[in-house]
Amino acid sequence: MRSGVGVSKVTEWRQRMVRFRESGVSVTAFCRAERVSIPSFYHWQKKLAGSSVEARDADAGFVPVRLVTNSSIVVELPGGTRLQIPAGDPQLVQATP
Repeated sequence: MRSGVGVSKVTEWRQRMVRFRESGVSVTAFCRAERVSIPSFYHWQKKLAGSSVEARDADAGFVPVRLVTNSSIVVELPGGTRLQIPAGDPQLVQATP
């Protein structure tokens, strides 16, 4: 990750920002309740809003998709590797435990 910030710290602050948006309280009250400084809050708000890399790294999970006929799945990995899987064979994309 860039700038030496770990995924767990990014995830923690992304979750905190969600809680803030859902709280309906002021930044001051929220920071007091979360025991974080107001400057840290604004720093992370700006950092997360302006950087898709940190957001993408924090969301490095999977989401369900529905495939339509004659389509394929394309996975682009860091470093430029690209994996394309035709959707015509469901066994190719089936998850295994």
